[in-house]
Amino acid sequence: MSARRLRGGARDALTLVDRALSHVGERFERPSLISFLFHSVFADEREIRSDEVHPQEAVTAEDLRMLVEDFLARGYSFVAGTHIERGLDASASCVWLTFDDGYANNVRLAELVREYEVPATLFVSTGYVESGRRFWWDTVYAERRRQGVSADRIDHELGLLTDCSLDDIDSYVAREFGADADRARSDLDRPLTRRELAELARVDGIEIGNHTVDHAVLPQLQVEQIEVQLRGAQEYLHEVVGAAPRSVSYPEGRCDARVIEAARAVGFAVGITTVPRKDRVPLDPERMLELGRFQLRSGESHRTQTRVIRSAVQAGNAVRRLRGRMRRA
Repeated sequence: MSARRLRGGARDALTLVDRALSHVGERFERPSLISFLFHSVFADEREIRSDEVHPQEAVTAEDLRMLVEDFLARGYSFVAGTHIERGLDASASCVWLTFDDGYANNVRLAELVREYEVPATLFVSTGYVESGRRFWWDTVYAERRRQGVSADRIDHELGLLTDCSLDDIDSYVAREFGADADRARSDLDRPLTRRELAELARVDGIEIGNHTVDHAVLPQLQVEQIEVQLRGAQEYLHEVVGAAPRSVSYPEGRCDARVIEAARAVGFAVGITTVPRKDRVPLDPERMLELGRFQLRSGESHRTQTRVIRSAVQAGNAVRRLRGRMRRA
């Protein structure tokens, strides 16, 4: 049996343990901040299956409504980066809804935010807004699916590309799929326009955050380049929405000591990763720029996953955090 299959089997076993203990584990939860990572907001299952974009969490607007209703019914408060910066109630359990990249389909969040009076933060990669081009990972996913390549093989390819420089990724995409491959095909796979971004920022409850200019994986860059990516997005967002964000989402969730120091120097008060971790309240001031965040997996009940996330027993996520630390070592 391959090492990959062994890891997959161990992960599945831990998931089953977490599910089995989650009903009990919920009773022992302590006040904390639970942050969620989303990308696209799909209208329905047809859009998810269209293969126009990488489905990622495969979350529809209705799925988000159910998630919000579930947490509200359990007494959770919904917060944004500004609330986190000011300080959270030490006795409260909170949820932070975050959406990375800046997809045009995120305009669907306005209705959700208004209906439930809950905030959401959109972390925007400004270079894509300015150019209007399709996100490179969606180009790879859509073109490979047209070639009949399996989703697992595409994800492996995307993982390898993520470790490459932006120039190498652009060259690879052009070589594999053509010079105009990054042209958006529809409203589903394109980024927000400047006008849409400005209009969303005016919606009460919608907060705009920084996701760099080019969706650059920051630890791969020199310090000067890191600051260019962060400051460039700050300046663009200040111009478009009228204010520079105080929160940043690190592309691919990756940061190191240099990135955190650069984020602090640029003026961010809150930074978020993709480490699957709840953050106990009151929040540790030393970790405000490296908060944890959960990403729901497609193909598995979102309600089951959120129950496990609320639970005090999270063996699977503990292993994922350990593996992440080992990769960074």
